[in-house]
Amino acid sequence: MADTDFMATAKRTSSRPTRNPEETRNRLIDAFIELSSEFGAASVTLQKTAARAKVPFATAHYHFGGDFMALQLAALDQVGKRAQVYVDAELDRPAKSSHDKNPLERYVRSNFRWAREYPKSASAWLYLYYLLSLSEKHRPAHFDFLEVARARIKKLIFESIGMEFYAAQTVQANLVIRLHDCLVGGFVLALTDPDKGAGEKHEDLTWLTIDSLLKKA
Repeated sequence: MADTDFMATAKRTSSRPTRNPEETRNRLIDAFIELSSEFGAASVTLQKTAARAKVPFATAHYHFGGDFMALQLAALDQVGKRAQVYVDAELDRPAKSSHDKNPLERYVRSNFRWAREYPKSASAWLYLYYLLSLSEKHRPAHFDFLEVARARIKKLIFESIGMEFYAAQTVQANLVIRLHDCLVGGFVLALTDPDKGAGEKHEDLTWLTIDSLLKKA
């Protein structure tokens, strides 16, 4: 699949004006995601974002109230929703093999596949995830994101236990945190390792680690 990265629509429409506020807002978010993947989120400004989206700076300021962190949060939310749509589709499709039937394994691997198919969005997510974790003002939103991600992992653990991939056990909060940290760490390595085939390598290593932690719990 070509790396359209959900940007094709924004690019096709960027040459014509729009009076739809939601469309304009999404174009700004897509422009920010694209610039972040190219130069790093820390180097992107509202002015650069407006220029890439081909909208007046005053319009960009109107949509985000001059709060650049609000644009970063909106972009992180947008990327997260797009990734969730992809992962949900992967979880809903028929299993292709025996190991593909494990709900937790499918979830872990689908996150890595999403990153390989949409590297621009994945790179932007990495930058934004880090930057927002440093913001005292937006730390509550960051914690909310962590809680949602960990709750989903916990749910999938119970599904995998119910399908007898793992022995019945009490799923402790510390275990869920460790598994999520392992997933995020492997994801970061997959995105930053320049070696050919690094994505698949870190995907396998991450899953083997998570699988081992669950079997030892």
